Amino acid sequence: MTDIIASPAVKEAVKVVMEQQERLGDEAAAEARESQPIRTSVLRAAQLAAEAEDHARGRQHVKGKLTARERLDLLLDTGSFEEIGRFRGGDINGGRAGSAVITGFGEVFGRKVAVYAQDFSVKGGTLGVAEGRKICHLMDKALDLKVPIIALIDSGGARIQEGVAALTEYGRLLDQKSALLRERYDNPSLLQVLPEYDLRMAQTGALVISYRARYVKALAQEAARYHREFSGDSETLELTYRTVSTVTDPFAPPETLCAQLQEHQRSHARAELESAQCLSGPHKDDFEAVINGLPVAQFASQGQTRTAVISLKLAERALLRQGTGETPVLLLDDVLSELDAGRQDFVLNQLREGQVFITCCETDRLTSLGQVLSIRSGTIGGAQ
Repeated sequence: MTDIIASPAVKEAVKVVMEQQERLGDEAAAEARESQPIRTSVLRAAQLAAEAEDHARGRQHVKGKLTARERLDLLLDTGSFEEIGRFRGGDINGGRAGSAVITGFGEVFGRKVAVYAQDFSVKGGTLGVAEGRKICHLMDKALDLKVPIIALIDSGGARIQEGVAALTEYGRLLDQKSALLRERYDNPSLLQVLPEYDLRMAQTGALVISYRARYVKALAQEAARYHREFSGDSETLELTYRTVSTVTDPFAPPETLCAQLQEHQRSHARAELESAQCLSGPHKDDFEAVINGLPVAQFASQGQTRTAVISLKLAERALLRQGTGETPVLLLDDVLSELDAGRQDFVLNQLREGQVFITCCETDRLTSLGQVLSIRSGTIGGAQ
């Protein structure tokens, strides 16, 4: 079985602990374990690894499927697999052997390759923070060594609750792929790993789109409420999420979004090579704001535009408060210009939740709500 736990060094450590148990007895062995905690941890890790593989076989074989490690055994030359990050994403003390992906290096007919295999027996093989970091780390090493990457996919998708972390991972993948495209002429061999980057960016990008679609929907609801109050019920603000053209429904399951992103990647593959730029993916996403059915960018007045921006800021603050239980400090710099009297009143007298700092240059617009600080020639005056 291709597992770091099966290495001679680990086997020897386990053997020493077991012999110590038999020779000294339970009580003396317990004292020895306290003086040599690393050996005990190694034994516990070995037990967890064995239990995890037994669990994987139990879940996969009944479906007529192989485990992730069994698939690696069939792919790689015998004894060539060297695993990295075996317990990353797990918790030895908590009884979790690792994450839902296995990463490492091996050989195929004597040629060195990087490989990762999704383990369906762990959280359905779904991808989260730990899995993304392991795969990115493997890709970094593969680029350094200039070896191809092989992916064995068996997954239920991605974990939507980890969307923010997925955005961070996507940004890292984007930087790596962009660097790869820029160096394609100096190092043509780097293009061998391009399909793996496309696959991982599609998987991670699908999660980003799914998360963004839900966030923009929640943001639109809050922003519309604030904008109605702001404008005295005279205007309706709507937001529309714009993503990759092949994505027909951003609320679709991540696996559907992934397939649609891959379709877009294929249609832009040649253009990416010619331009040395990454042209496909959610890094080009945007949203459109519409007031009373007309796009803000083309038809809104300066006052309407400013109203929409403030409504979005208030909506963001409301969502952060819902998510964290804390109300962020709101900073509004010179927002009163371009606003009519009714909208100025909303900013000055109706924003009563949390701490709000408002700057303006017109003294006739000061409010009796809160404190007023004057700044002249860089000096802050007393509170009024």
